[in-house]
Amino acid sequence: MFVVFMLISLILLESARRGMKDVLVLEYQYKFFALRDELRAYAMENPALAKGWLFMYLDSTLTKFVTLLPHMTIWKTLALMLTHKDDHRFRVHRTHLEREYGKPVNAKLKQIEIKLIATLSQYMMKRHAGLRFSVELLQKLSASVTLARSWMAWLKLQRKRSLVVAVEAPETSTLGEYCPV
Repeated sequence: MFVVFMLISLILLESARRGMKDVLVLEYQYKFFALRDELRAYAMENPALAKGWLFMYLDSTLTKFVTLLPHMTIWKTLALMLTHKDDHRFRVHRTHLEREYGKPVNAKLKQIEIKLIATLSQYMMKRHAGLRFSVELLQKLSASVTLARSWMAWLKLQRKRSLVVAVEAPETSTLGEYCPV
């Protein structure tokens, strides 16, 4: 009898966990839609930007993220980072993108990409609560242990790199389609 009760409890817990994941995905899809709305509102203020490739890249990438979000995991972002670390075409596109973001007229678009990366980071940390706990534990350890401090610095760098790649990789982005290089 106890085994049956435990089995039913586990099934109910799993369904609740999946329901929470669905709610989390929906919450962040709305956040990505809000970012896209902010981008489009800015383009309405500056119609010349709406015709540029940078706007089209950000707009379509935000839309793509909304559809891919249920499948995005920390493991997928790490795999993207490893897949594209030596990709010459990816680096050329990134360099061209940074050059465009350096122009004063595109400063707002750069801020939207930064918000996109930050929103994706928040989603990953909420989706992988165990990872968040591990990172917080490492942060506490890094206050007293030198090795943990260097590990924490490396971990932060890898997290940032993987998020940037996730925002610009062909599997999750439209940069390759719109970048004129």
